[in-house]
This record gives sequence, C-alpha cells and structure tokens, in this order.
Amino acid sequence: ALNTARQKIEIAGLSQVLGQVLYEERRSLPDPRLFNKQTRVLEQRIAEVSLAQLQLEEERRELRDPEDYVANLMSQLPPGEQVLDRQMQELGSLVQSRTELVDQGIGIYGAYLRALGELDFAQRRLLDAVETYDAFLDTHLLWVKSSPAVGLESIRAVPWQVLRLLSPAGWNDVASTILRRATKSPLPLMAVTVFLLLHWKRKALRDALEATGRNVGKITKDRLQDTGRAFLIVVLLALPAPLLMFAIGWELQGAIDASQFTKVIGSALTTIAPIFFELQALRIVVRPGSVAAVHFGWANDGLERLHHDLKWFIPVVVIGGLVTVAAINEDAEFLGSGLGRLAFVTLMAAFTVFFYRLAHPAGGTLGLFFAGNRNSTVMRFRYLWFALLVGPPVAAAIVSLLGFLYTGGTLIDHILKSVWLIVALIVVHQFIVRWLLINRRRLALQAARARLQAARQAREARAAETQPDDGSEHIDIEVREPEVDLTVLDHDSRKLLDSAFSLASIVGIWLIWKEILPAFEILNEVTLWTYTLTTGDTAERIPITLADLGGAVLVVVITVMAVKRLPAFLEIVLLQRLDMTAAGRYTATALTTYTIAAIGIAWTFSVLGGSWSEIQWLVAALGVGIGFGLQEIVANFISGLIILFERPIRVGDVVTVGNVDGV
Repeated sequence: ALNTARQKIEIAGLSQVLGQVLYEERRSLPDPRLFNKQTRVLEQRIAEVSLAQLQLEEERRELRDPEDYVANLMSQLPPGEQVLDRQMQELGSLVQSRTELVDQGIGIYGAYLRALGELDFAQRRLLDAVETYDAFLDTHLLWVKSSPAVGLESIRAVPWQVLRLLSPAGWNDVASTILRRATKSPLPLMAVTVFLLLHWKRKALRDALEATGRNVGKITKDRLQDTGRAFLIVVLLALPAPLLMFAIGWELQGAIDASQFTKVIGSALTTIAPIFFELQALRIVVRPGSVAAVHFGWANDGLERLHHDLKWFIPVVVIGGLVTVAAINEDAEFLGSGLGRLAFVTLMAAFTVFFYRLAHPAGGTLGLFFAGNRNSTVMRFRYLWFALLVGPPVAAAIVSLLGFLYTGGTLIDHILKSVWLIVALIVVHQFIVRWLLINRRRLALQAARARLQAARQAREARAAETQPDDGSEHIDIEVREPEVDLTVLDHDSRKLLDSAFSLASIVGIWLIWKEILPAFEILNEVTLWTYTLTTGDTAERIPITLADLGGAVLVVVITVMAVKRLPAFLEIVLLQRLDMTAAGRYTATALTTYTIAAIGIAWTFSVLGGSWSEIQWLVAALGVGIGFGLQEIVANFISGLIILFERPIRVGDVVTVGNVDGV
C-alpha cells in the first residue's frame, strides 16, 4: 500500500511538472504562420537569384568567343569612327576580366542557391516539427496539470502575493512609465482627449439615443437608419473608459525600459479592456427604454432584471479579471499560485450567479423575455441552456483548484466567446426582423391607402350618377396608422431568418471551438466495445470509443435539426422560386425529410460500427415483427409514399370520406 501511494504521489508530481513545462512551451512556441511567411519570402528570393543566374549564364554564352563578342561591339559604333590598336587591346582585356567576373558570379549564385535550398529544406522541416509539436500540445495540454493543486502553501502565499501586487514601488514605476510614454507617444494624449470629449458629451449622447426611438412604430416616419444610429451612439457611450484602459495598457506593454510588474499591469489592462467594452455596450442596449426595449420590443421586466444584474456583474468581472491576469503573469511559473487561483474562482462564482439568474428554468431572466411564447426553442430547451451556462463556470473553478488552471481558463474563454457570438447574432437577427417589420408595415399602409382611394372613387362615381357635382361637398377621409404588433412577421420570412440564424450559430461555434477540438482526441483512448470487421479472410477487432459515441450523439442532433429546419428552408429558398404547385412543394419537402432521416440513421449506425453484416439479422427480426404487429402502420407509410409520387389526390383537393367533406 505504501509503494502504491508513493507511486501515485510521484506520478502526480510528474504530471504537474509536465504540465508546467508544456504550458511554458505553449507560450514560447513560434507561430507557424511566421514560418509560412518566411518560407514565401525565401521562395521569392530563390526565384530572384535563379533569374539573375540565368542572366549571367546567357551573358557567359555570349562571352564564349571573345573575338566575336568584340566584333559585335565594334559593329555598334557609328560609321567612320576609328578604334586604335591600344584601345582594342584594352577592350580585349576588359572582355577577359568580364568573363572571369561572370564565371565567379555564376559560381557564387550557384553556391547561394544551394544554401538557399538547404535553408528552405531546413525551414520546412522546422515548420513540420513546430506543427507536429503544436498538434501534440493541442491534444495533451488540456489534460495535464498546469500548476500545483491548491493547498495550505498556496493559501499561506496569498497575503504576500497581495502585498507584492499592491506594492507602492511597482505602482510608482507604472505611474512614471505612463508619464514618460505620454511625452513620447501621442496615443495616451489622444485616448485622454477622446475620454474627456465623450464624457463631456455624455448627456447629449443619451438624449440622441432617446431621440432615435421617437419615430419607432410610426409607419410614415419609422426608418431602419434610426436603429443603426442608435447602435453607433451605444458604441460612443460605452467606449471612453475601455478605450483609456486599453491605451494605457498598450503603452505600458510596449515600454522597453519598464519593469516586469509594469508590463504585467499593461497586459492585464489590454486583456480586460475589450471585455469591459462589450459588457458596457450590452448594459446600455438592455437598459429599460433603450434600444432593446424601444427598437426591438423586448419585455421590460426581463430588461430591468438583466440591467440590474449587469450593474454588479461588470465591476466584479473587470476587477476580478485584472487581478487574475496580473497574478498569473506576475507568477508565470505557477500561474498565480494562490492569489491567481482565488481571483479566478471568485470570477467563476460571479459568472455562475449571473448565468443562474439569467437561465434558471423556473424564474430566470430568459423566462421573462419568452413568457408569452412557451413553445419557443429557448423555453423548450431551457434546462439544456441552464446546464450549458451554469455548468462550465462551476467546472472551471473546480478544475482550477485541482491544478488544471490552463484547462479551466481555456474552456471558459471559449464558452464566453460562444456566448458573445450568440449575443451578436441575436442583435443582427433583431435588426433584420425590424427591417422586415418596417417593410411589411409600409406595404400594409400602401394597401390600405389604395383601398381607401378605390372606395373614395367609387363613392364619387355613385354621387356623380345621383346628383350633379356643385363642388359644395368635400369628402375627407383620415388615414389612421394601424397598430401592428412588434412580434408579427411574415411566417415564411421568419422561418428563413431562423434557419439562417441556426446555421450561422453552428458555423460560428465550430470556428470558435475548432482550435481545441484536437484535445478531445484523448477520448479515442476510452474503448466502450469492439466489433469484428471481416475483410476477405482477415478478421479485425475494431474498437468503439467514447469519441465515437459522442460523434454519434452529434450526428443525431444534427439530423434532428436538419429534419426540422432544412425542408422549410428548401421550400422558401428554392421551391417557391420554381413553377411548382403546393402539392409538388409538399411532396418535395416530405421526401427531403425522409431522406435526411434515413441518411442520419445510417450515419449514426456507421459511426457506432454498424454494418449490414452486423445488423442484417436484426433487420430480419424486425421484418418478422413488423409483418405481424406493425403491418398496418408500415402499409399506411408506403401508401403515403405512393400518394406522394402518383398524386391521385393533392394538397388543396376537396375530399369526401364517408359523411365527412374537407380540403
């Protein structure tokens, strides 16, 4: 038992050391894109040297016979000009010297080309090694400890780490560096000027933001440009403090004569400033009476709660993020040790509380937004969204305490990028919804005016027939702007927009997560079961791993989404543009649904190792069962397919079944 415990301790210590080494390697590993750029420059240089060598070789062929070369030069002289013998001798000597120089140049260029070729070969090998090592780090770095687990030593180290972070000497150096950089670089002065100007115009900007919503809902005056101008004002309102923070951090990071502590503070400021700006902009957008309420028509109850939560969430994120980044960069060897871990856990606790209040299935903020639409995707999958939002911060905090701080930070970073992507897509989605709504209102107003005009002309025609027109009667019809619900949209346009939104979300999330997907290749090492693959006379045992099971679940999810979204998308985008009847469009979409479902089922079985040789007996058994118990259901399904193809009755036909008539 003692030997086993000792081995576990040694393995844990080795894992921790390995994690620290790999983390440092990740930070110092060159960017492969730099090697690609150097390779392109080297290829261009090789082409230039090869061309110069070819030119010298062409000239050397001309110098092969010096007498002919001199005669060719003499033929270019003006008629009647004489050349002395002494000049001919000097010209011959020059030709000889030129021949020797060209030979030397050809040799030098040849050696240079060989050196460039060797350098290109070595650089390509180095690039292959860097890419291989980078792939190795992508696969393994998330699953090893990047720092020691939190213990008594880490807790005891927190006070002196706090004192070191708050030391007057370090902050005096930060202040002096800022003053020095302010006299040498125009960026701090420009940032301060923009900060003061926007802060001075803050009330005017708020009034302008409020003014952009005055015409919303008025059909004759409502313009999409008002919403675009509102977002521009939101950017200006959210910009001052984050811009000043980023400018100061940029100057501190770029100062050559600055201390390590100053550069650490600069790195923390430049890292947190974009997050600060995004949260500030979101808080302004969701403020009651602002863009989300006026322009998008979101529920005021949900906006008030979200705005209230952002009021405490933003300071916690900014301060906690600055402390976390500063502590980790200050103590890079142990990734902040106790202080960095404490700040990170505090930050994750804030995220957990915020996401809990946002996505709680019973009384969360999202429920207030979708209270009137219980059948929406958000409400139907509210437990899934709750788990996806609340689970990662809790998991990141736990794994960071166990020593996997790099893992927790990487996962929470990608989760937050995914959340911001969804927020951005929601804004774009609502922007397009508003554009469609404005156009629909205008079309409805034009149709109403046309009907009123037709009615007026009809009344005037009837009046002219019954009595002469003496000009004493004037008919004045007031055109009232109809009240239109902000959530009402054309059904087909909304389905198309939702399908495009789902596709953009899938593509964007894949682009965000693709850089760490190689880390999940470790799931290929977990074998769940095996199956036999027979090729000729050779039988091979093929394992089904946890990664295969996850891939099968992903295929099922994609199939379900495709079955729900793709046929409607196909009908809107393609089939309605063609000369097809409603019955033809229904046939095409129904067959598309069946095809997608069949491909998804076959793909799922293929991922899980199912082949025809493996499942043919199951299919035969199901065939017997269907023949006895489900024959009417299968017969109805086949009959439905026959009706779709032969179309003896179609969508829109009047049908009589017994005593019941219907369309």
